Amino acid sequence: MNNIFNINRFNKVLRKDAFDFIPKFGWFLIILIAIPIFSWVIGLSNNATIGVNARMTQIIELCSLAGLLVPARLYRNYNDPQKGMAYAMTPASSLEKFLSMLVFCIIVTPVIFLTGSVIFDTILALIPHSPFKGFIWQNPYLEFFSSFRSEFIANNWGNSTNSLLFAEKLDNLFSIKYLILSYIGTVSTFMLSNMLFKKHKTTKTIGIITLIGFISIVVLISYISNITEFHTDSEYIYKFLNNSINIWEISNYVFPVIILYCVYLKIKTQKY
Repeated sequence: MNNIFNINRFNKVLRKDAFDFIPKFGWFLIILIAIPIFSWVIGLSNNATIGVNARMTQIIELCSLAGLLVPARLYRNYNDPQKGMAYAMTPASSLEKFLSMLVFCIIVTPVIFLTGSVIFDTILALIPHSPFKGFIWQNPYLEFFSSFRSEFIANNWGNSTNSLLFAEKLDNLFSIKYLILSYIGTVSTFMLSNMLFKKHKTTKTIGIITLIGFISIVVLISYISNITEFHTDSEYIYKFLNNSINIWEISNYVFPVIILYCVYLKIKTQKY
C-alpha cells in the first residue's frame, strides 16, 4: 500500500477504530469517569466540602491515565507477530493508520473523557446536600495557579527582572497550552512503547519513565545544590531556573514530534 494519503481509505480506518473503541476501551473509560463518585461518598459521609479545584485536579489526572491506557488497549495487537496480521491486512497506508491512531489517542479519548466527566460531576453537584460545591465549568481551574506569582512576590523572594520572569514562567507552566502539550508528550510516549513492547506494555513504560524521572531528579537536585553552594547571588540562580524552564518549554514542542515520528516509522516498518 502506497504511503499517499487517501481520504476514503482514512475514513475506513477511522470507522474501524471507532467500532473497536467501545468494546476494547469503553468500560475502562466509564470506570475512570465514575471514579470521582468515591470522593463524593467520602465527602458526604464526612460532611466535607469538595471544591472545584480539587475535583478538576482529579479529573485532569484521570484524563492523563486514560491517555496512557488507550494505546495498549485499542492497539495492543498491532506489533504482535500473529494477531497483528489483521492490522497489517487493513487496506490503508501506514500514514493513514498512524493518523487514525493519533486521532483516537490524542483527540477522541480526552474529548470523550472530559465531556463525560463534566456531565457526571455536574450530576453529582446537583444532588441535594452534595459535598461537591460549584460547577467545574463555571470556575476556571487555571485561576488557582495564578496565585503562584502573587505568593512569589508576597514572600519577598525578590522583585528583580529575573525573579519576576521566573514567577511568570511558573504561571505559564499551568496554562492550558502546556497542559495539552504535556498530555500529547506523555501519550505519544506510551504510543511508541505500545509499538515496541510485546507484553506488559503499560507497566514497562511506567517503570522506565519512573526510573528516568528518579535519576533526573537526583541529578537536578545535586546540580542545584552545587549552584547554591558556590553561587550565593540570587540573580544567577534565577537566571539558571529561567533557562531550565526555557529548555523544558522547547522540549514540550520538540519531544512529541520526535516520538510521534518514531511511532509512524514503527508502523511503516513493522514486520509480521
